[in-house]
Amino acid sequence: MGEKMLRGVRSLGGKGEPNELKHIKKFEHHCYKTCPEKTYSEESECKACETNCGSCDQHQCYWCEEGFFLLGGSCVRSCGPGYFGDPELGQCERCHPACETCTGFGHHQCSSCQQGLQLQQGTCAGPAQTQEEGKFWNGGSCVRSCGPGYFGDPELGQCERCHLACETCTGFGHHQCSSCQQGLQLQQGTCAGPAQTQEEGKFWNDILRGHQPCHPSCKTCNESATLCTSCPKGTYLLAQACVSSCPEGTWASARSGSCENCTEGCDSCSGADLCRKCRTWPDFPLLLHEGRCYSECPMGSYAEDGTCKHCSSPCSTCEGNATNCHSCQGSLILHQGACWEACPERHVAMDGVCKHCPEMCQDCIHEKTCKECMPKSFLYEDMCHPSCPRGFYADIRQCVPCHEDCLECSGPSADDCDLCAEPSLVLYDGRCLDECPVGTYYEKETKDCRGKDLRVYSQAFQGACHNDGFLLRQSRCWGLQGLGPQAVIPSVSLLLKKADF
Repeated sequence: MGEKMLRGVRSLGGKGEPNELKHIKKFEHHCYKTCPEKTYSEESECKACETNCGSCDQHQCYWCEEGFFLLGGSCVRSCGPGYFGDPELGQCERCHPACETCTGFGHHQCSSCQQGLQLQQGTCAGPAQTQEEGKFWNGGSCVRSCGPGYFGDPELGQCERCHLACETCTGFGHHQCSSCQQGLQLQQGTCAGPAQTQEEGKFWNDILRGHQPCHPSCKTCNESATLCTSCPKGTYLLAQACVSSCPEGTWASARSGSCENCTEGCDSCSGADLCRKCRTWPDFPLLLHEGRCYSECPMGSYAEDGTCKHCSSPCSTCEGNATNCHSCQGSLILHQGACWEACPERHVAMDGVCKHCPEMCQDCIHEKTCKECMPKSFLYEDMCHPSCPRGFYADIRQCVPCHEDCLECSGPSADDCDLCAEPSLVLYDGRCLDECPVGTYYEKETKDCRGKDLRVYSQAFQGACHNDGFLLRQSRCWGLQGLGPQAVIPSVSLLLKKADF
């Protein structure tokens, strides 16, 4: 079989055996003009790649069989601490520096953390971490400078890894180097080998001192077949690999040809300021408004299903839905979630809101200051009451003070008293006196002076009074009252004077 294949190969050249035989490669007792899959050429032989490697040379594997990932030129099933297996690229990618293990390259995709950090919903953070202005979080402490191989990301407030070719950098891109690893030269932000010219689809191999093919997914690459520096049309650069679609948290930039990060707090976007979905934490939900994420909706909008929506006119602010106003535009006044030109009856406008007047109040000047009371209630000390307190009398729905002598009264004057303020005084004919007048007596039950000096007792008969102790005046008989059986009867002229006719 080997001889038959060899003869077939010889017949292809047609120019003598020695020249043809130089290009023939032997592998497993067979001869080939080009080495088969999973082998590489070394002198006159084809040698097998490492187990599970799909393409290689004598130094390293370039890509692996399904289920395995490329790590340091070899194929592994598990990438180990600090790396994760990217099934789309088929290789091990570095975790974020804070992660011990992870499921992706993002700072929020940690599975376990470096020593001194705590896992909080996929992110590794220091205990009671507080961010100081001008400093960056790096492996459990705040630093002003991130050190070689890292740069301070002001948006995330933490140290991020530079491209592998960079010694120092200003960003994660291969073109954002500030200084280079040993043996490389800085050329407009990119670190390249001495006198290296990058060819599309190839990279310079310092060991072999020649160009090697890039992985088919790369347009250009650097240092390794799988470390892409640019991508074919329709794919985008992400962490030195080319992907057909950018992952959540990034967006495909046609300008740079790479996946660029969404703005802070955005989980999914289609552009720099075109967020489609905001990140949400249990105690700190973010709300989407016009392509950006906010901790609360701006004035004139309300939150619904994680999105800020515009309030309806004439609402200045609203809550719950577009028509449930929380404040009003212009001179309009808020009442029960709607905007009005004036408040309804028994309400008063305060700071653009209709406030209910106090109880039993018909009109008010403040929510605690009544101006006019409802029928059968009376105004006292800016509030309405069903009756007036002692020392006041009701007059046109208001409580008016009595005279100072009166505890209860029916008017403002000194002779309008119904009950005296001082217990030592006696009430007589609406007035409060020191003692009852002559000819009257004090009635304990009613607490007032009763009876006048004289009163009509009976009609006169034939021009004369027929009872002793009575006097005739103007055809009527007048008798003594309240003087008792032993009282001294004064003269007729004095009685008539006291009668006050």
